[in-house]
Amino acid sequence: MAYGLKIFDASSNVRLDTTDRLNRYVAFYTGTITGTNSVALTISGYDITDGTWGIAEGHDNPHLLIISTSNTITLSIDQTANTVPPSSADYSLYVFRL
Repeated sequence: MAYGLKIFDASSNVRLDTTDRLNRYVAFYTGTITGTNSVALTISGYDITDGTWGIAEGHDNPHLLIISTSNTITLSIDQTANTVPPSSADYSLYVFRL
């Protein structure tokens, strides 16, 4: 017999099962990048190779360049885009784990 927790809605549909994975927010960063500067965010334990980490950027800025490496996420303004890059870019970065 399997053990665990199942959660059902009012219509007896399973909403949460023992095989489901839930998000856990690890960090939230917000700020502004100017010119050719960059921002390096260090996240303890962040490992892009294990498949359990995710990031989401809240401003959806097409000029924002996000580079992920283990333990670090670097943000900068993409200077190689086909359009003139802005002088500054706001960011809101959510870091979560599955």
